[in-house]
Formats: sequence, C-alpha cells, structure tokens
Amino acid sequence: MDSRLSTLIPSMFHRRVLLLSAAVGLAFAPLLLATGRLALVKHEELFKEAEQRLMRRQWTATTRGKILDRKGRVLTVDRPAYGVAIQYDVLAGKWVESAARRAAIRAHRHDWPDLPAQRQAELVEMYRVQYAAHMARSWTELAQILGVSEQVLNERRDAAVERIARAATRQLNRKRVIELNAAAERGDELTPRLMEEIEKRIARPIAEQTAPVMILPKISDEAGLRLQVAVGDEVELTPEGVGADVPRVKVPRFPGLRVSDTGDREYPFDVVNVGIDRRSLPTPVRHEDVMNVRVEGVAAHILGRMRSRPYEQDLKKREERIKSDAAFAARVLTDAGVDRGELRDVDPVGDVGIEASHELELRGLRGMRSRRMDTGQEVELPHVPGQDVTLTIDINLQARVQAAMQPQVGLAVAQPWHRGPTTPLNPTVPDGTALNGAAVVIDIATGEILAMVSTPSFSRAQLAEDPDQIFEDEVNTPYLDRAIAKSYAAGSIVKPLMICGAAKRGVYQPGMTIECTGHLLPKQPNMYRCWVYKQTNGVLTHTMQFEHALSGREALEVSCNIFFFTLGQKLGVNGVVDTYRMFGVGERFDLGVGLEFAGGMGARGDGAGLVIGDAVQMGIGQGPISWTPLHAANAYATLARGGVAVKPALVKQASGKLSERMQPRDLELPSWALAEAYQGLEASVNGKRGTGNGIQVEPVPAPKESFFNAPNVVVWGKTGTATAPDLKVKDGIEETDGEDGNEVGGKRGETARVVRSGDHSWFVVLAGPKSGNGGVGGGQMKYAIAVVMDYAGSGGKVSGPICNQIIHALIAEGYL
Repeated sequence: MDSRLSTLIPSMFHRRVLLLSAAVGLAFAPLLLATGRLALVKHEELFKEAEQRLMRRQWTATTRGKILDRKGRVLTVDRPAYGVAIQYDVLAGKWVESAARRAAIRAHRHDWPDLPAQRQAELVEMYRVQYAAHMARSWTELAQILGVSEQVLNERRDAAVERIARAATRQLNRKRVIELNAAAERGDELTPRLMEEIEKRIARPIAEQTAPVMILPKISDEAGLRLQVAVGDEVELTPEGVGADVPRVKVPRFPGLRVSDTGDREYPFDVVNVGIDRRSLPTPVRHEDVMNVRVEGVAAHILGRMRSRPYEQDLKKREERIKSDAAFAARVLTDAGVDRGELRDVDPVGDVGIEASHELELRGLRGMRSRRMDTGQEVELPHVPGQDVTLTIDINLQARVQAAMQPQVGLAVAQPWHRGPTTPLNPTVPDGTALNGAAVVIDIATGEILAMVSTPSFSRAQLAEDPDQIFEDEVNTPYLDRAIAKSYAAGSIVKPLMICGAAKRGVYQPGMTIECTGHLLPKQPNMYRCWVYKQTNGVLTHTMQFEHALSGREALEVSCNIFFFTLGQKLGVNGVVDTYRMFGVGERFDLGVGLEFAGGMGARGDGAGLVIGDAVQMGIGQGPISWTPLHAANAYATLARGGVAVKPALVKQASGKLSERMQPRDLELPSWALAEAYQGLEASVNGKRGTGNGIQVEPVPAPKESFFNAPNVVVWGKTGTATAPDLKVKDGIEETDGEDGNEVGGKRGETARVVRSGDHSWFVVLAGPKSGNGGVGGGQMKYAIAVVMDYAGSGGKVSGPICNQIIHALIAEGYL
C-alpha cells in the first residue's frame, strides 16, 4: 500500500498535503451535507419562513351572527367594535403592590433572606413608588388614546371593582352557609379553630377576580388598533435609591391591558311598548281605551346572554368541533392552520340560551391586514360575520303575550274576583300580589313554538346594573324559565289524555259510562272525592246533575274526578305511566335555551315504585306526576293532530326548515276516543256546566261572563287547579340561645319560612278560525296554548282570561 502511494505520489510534501486536504474535507463534510440539505431539501420550507418574517400581520374585528325571529326581525345583532379590558388585580390596585415586591426580591435575591425586615420594606416601598407612578402615567395615556377623561375611566374602574366585590361577597356568604349547615348536620361544635378552617376553605377568588374585566366595551377603531399594537410594549423603570448596580426593570406599558375585537351585542327588542285593548278584558278590569304597557326583557330567557370571557369548556368545544367537522374546519382555519374565530381571554362568548347553544355558528371570523416590510405591499383579508340563526318565535307575539301577563293589566295579579264566594283569602297571596307564570303557543301543524313566555323576566339593563334583582330573588326567581325548567303538578288538564290512553289500551270502550258517586271507594267517603262532592259537603254528585252515568264528553265538561279516578284505576300503574310517556312526560325537547325539566313520575321520575293508589291520583293529574307548560301545550297539539306527536322546535335552519326536528310519530289513538276528547274540550269551554266556560263576576243568579270573546274563533280547552308544594325561603343562619335541642355551638342551620302556598292555575286551549266546511266543533284547530300561573288558585278564573288575551294577540299579529 505504502509502495503504491510512493509510486503515485513520490513527494513526501505532496502526500502530506493530500492527507491534510482529506482531513479538512472530512471535517467540513457535515457542513457541506447540511448546506446541501438546506439548499435542496428544505429550501421551500425555509423560503416560506423567510417570507413570514418579512410580513407584519394584524387581526381586524369581526361581528357575531344575528338572531332573527320567524319573520326576519333582528333580535340580537353585533356592532363591530373594539373593547378595553383590564386585569382585575390591576383595577383593584393589587398589581402595584405585588409587582413592586416581586421586583425588589428579584433585584436582591442573593441577600434578600438576610436583609432585616425594615430594609426589605424600604426596598419594596422604593419600587412601589416607581410602579405607582408608572401606573398613573399609563392610566393617563390610556385615557388620552381612548378619548375619554380620566374621571370616566376611574368611574368605570370603580364600578367594575365594586360589582365584582359584591359578587365575591355573595359567593363567600353562600359557601359559608353551606359549610355551617354541613357542620350542624355533623353535630360539630363551631370552635374558633373550625371557623378558621372554614374561612380558609371558602376564601378562594371568584372567576372574575382572576381575569380581565371589560371596562369600555365600545371604543373607536383607531383607538382599538393602536392599543392592539401597544399590548406587548414594555418600558423600563429605574427605581431610585436602590443602588447603581441594580438592573433596570421592564414592565408592561399598559399593565393588565387586553383588547377585545369581537364587537358589542345589542338586543333591539329587549324593551317593547305594547298596546293592550282593554275592551276584551273581564268586566272588573275592562276599559274602553288602549293601555300602553312597557314590557322589559322580551324573550330574554330564550335569547340568553353573553359572558365577558370564555371558559375552558368553551375552548374545548371549539377544538373538538374543528377536529370532528371538516366543513367547519375549512371555514374557520387559514391556510396556515390558524383559527380565525379563536376564543381569546377577553372575547365575549354565549353564556346561556340561544347565544350559548349556537355559539359556534354565531361566532364570526376575524379579518387580517398583512404588509410586506421589504416592498410595502398591503393585503387585507376581510372579516367574515358569524352565521345568522332564525327562531320560530314571532317577537311581536312574544311581546304581546308577555304584556298580557304584566300585573298592571290586571290579569296576573291577585284579585277579589279570582276567588269564589266561599273561597277563603290566601294569606301568602293577598289581593294585589303580582302573579308569576308561563305561557306557550305552538303551531299545531308544524310543532313550531310561536311564543314562550316566563314571568317575571329581566332586562339587559337590570342584568348589567343590578344582577342581584335577578339572581337573589328567591320568591320570584326571574332567572328561571318557567315554561321549560320549572316542575308543575299537571292537574285536570291531563284528563283528555287519560281518555285516549285508556281507549288505546282497551280499558275504556266506545259508549262506556261511569257513575259519579262522589267518592271512589264505597266505604271511604273522605278519600278520592270528586270536587263537586267535596265542595257541597257531600250533597251533590255529577251523576245527580246529569241524572245518569257520565260519558267521557260529559266527564270532561264538568271535570269529574270520579270518572278519571276510575280510568286511572283501570289503567293501573303501567297503563298510566305509558299514557304519560306517550304524551312526552320524561322527555326533554333540547330547544337549546338552557335547563329543561323532562317531567317525571314517582320519586325517581321514571315511573318506578308507583302503586295503584298513585295511578288513581295520576288519573286526574295529581300525585307523583309533574311536567312543564311546554309539555302541556305539546300534548294538546298532539291531540289536535289526531294523535301524531311532533317534537316542538324553536330554531329553523337557513332554508326555513325546522332544525333538530323529530320525525312525526303516530300514537295510533282510536279515532272515536279523539272525537270524544274534542267534544269534551269544546263542552268544557262552551257547555252550560263547563268548568272553563266563564267567570262568576256577579253573585248568582247573575250569568257567568265568558272567558273567550274573540269573534270568529273557536276554542277547545280544559282548566286545571293543581296542588302545589309550599314555597319556602331560607333566612340564613339563626342564632340560638341553647334552650332547644337544635343548638350547635350557639348557631343552627338555615331556617325556612313559607312565602307562597296554594294551587297552581292551569288553562290549556286549542284555538282556530271558524270553518264553513265542518271541522271539529265548527272550527279548525291551529294553535295550542298553555298557561300556568303560580299559586294563583282557580285555573279558569286566573289563567282563562290570559288565554283569551293570547288569542287576541294571535288575531292582532295576523294568525287568526
């Protein structure tokens, strides 16, 4: 080998040069390979990266989609706008103190533990002075950019801090009460040590105290863009008197600043003035003029509200949608994979109602301005507004229904004429007490909800200025949507359903009659009594009135309890449970407006554990059965369709078709039973003995005043007076003197007092125009209306006139 090399390269010098060159080549080989790889393999990727560095991008504001009613009226709309939010600890003045302490410790970290406490405090104070001065300068500059005075900025800051402090105090008190009640149940003595442990457990900040707080929701585009750029800016502070060797401190130019670019939400129909023609009201409140009624919080429970910032579940929901829905991902992502609708920490997001359930559709996509630093070329990607959501409700009808249920009209307020001559005054609902309740209107043909009202409601102004009025009112609970979320005993309005259920199972046959004996059990005159037997102290029965056993039509007309006790007995537990399930009890309709009560039977809600006595009571809508006004209206709409069930809907697709709509389901109810139910409902409203035929305003023998007085409209309906549990309000922790057996360390748990008692008032009707070509009872059933009023007593006298006003509202809006 050596001899060959010597032959080829005889010179030792040249051989050494060759070896040295090889060594150098080997040393540079990795660099040459990497250069080749960068030039050939990663050229495109690196070129893109270089291009990116030459670009300056800035997001631009977008707008949220609108929510529209069935006729295209705008119910909620975004106005493009920037907003300013500041971290809570900055607003509350805590940032200066904490930042100053951190800076002092960081600057003297090597000897801090050895410094005397006084020297530590001096150093912190030196930094605090500088941080406070910087905060003041920053606040002044922020006001100048925003174009407002510092006084305005200070007022907004103070109001926000005060509001959040009140919310924190409320939560702290609630947690304390829970802890004290738990201690009382355990039998723990409330020693100072236990109280200290409780205070430590509950002393956690609420969410708003750890997040940016919106103080100016609407600022100019110029100010918004300037502040967006300035969010990441820093300035240097040089604290005096802490030593020349201490490095300068960098702090944010605007501490805690966040800029929102998602717009401001407006609700044009939140407050509406409605004219009520009082000529159609009952005589005691009838007048010849039109009353102008201010209605606040129209459709507030349906539309919902916005929250000032997203939560973790909001982020996850959006991420999951992007991963699982290719079409959605294609719409919201840029070519670089950036989500143009990304939720940022100061972005408002749907909290409840349609605003929350349709957040992903309503949320818009930001635009982007791009500028090349080398050429100055500018490109703008426009923002994309969020998608609109169309509801099935008619906002004008919604407002009219809500207006009829305002106390000042005279119907939704306890009145002397609501009580019969022998009915005692309810001490918890004296005359003049405002009555709360709910109403639902369904289009029978489609299952569309035209109106769904819960009273009392709340306005956006109340929500912003005094949320305690909404969330701390345990008696009126304005936040609760009674139409779908409150559990109500069903009462006698279920009686036509029982006829159909018994007929389908074959325990009730065509032509069958049942005698009203006053009480169901022959030897138990004080159990399972008919209301007329009870009211007349055993003197009268419905068989005596008719002079024969009752048919289903007659039983519905007079609402005979014995007839329907008997059907419940014949159906048995399984039959009664199946009948209620058939008409929707136990089903949530998933409207997307928040909590829905599914309805329930028995202690667990699923019908388990019931006995025959329960079935008997449930035959008249009493006992362990509960549902909502939406269930009631939907059940009657099913009856009107000839036993075809259609899932109620509140939201339409852009095409106008119903979204998330259940396929129609034929319950296969016997036609003769449906006909008997229709006849009974017609007789209940129009028959001389009908429980829903009118109000006895003047003493007998004066005639009754009919509930329904709309011209050319036919009404079928049923009243219901449902036993309700007492409404109790907890008064908080009560001090004790140790003289009773409930004392626990000088305190005991929350005490409760009854603030409402009595019966809930139901009236459910089917209404439609008179028909010249026959129809049912001379008319065509078009709308199902359910009304319930809490602790209002008689179903007919209270809810009946409200049903009548809803029919007049349907006429006014062109539906009848």
